[in-house]
Amino acid sequence: MWLMRANAGLTVKNASLERSVAAYQAQAEQAALARDVEAARAARFAQQSAEMAAKIETILTGGIPDAVLDPDLADLLNSLRD
Repeated sequence: MWLMRANAGLTVKNASLERSVAAYQAQAEQAALARDVEAARAARFAQQSAEMAAKIETILTGGIPDAVLDPDLADLLNSLRD
């Protein structure tokens, strides 16, 4: 009788531990997915930053001869360059 009770208690404890392991595995999978999403977002922002820097450099070096640059914008961009 004592062994049956001990076995039942251990069965309950085992089920609880199995649920905990499953929960930790799910959390690990979500964390991995979140890392992948954040890496993709960071790469997208890095690409946008590089594109914007190239556009600003083109404007500053006069690479747009047919566009009139507002003097206030030119002053702002020149102040960023210094």
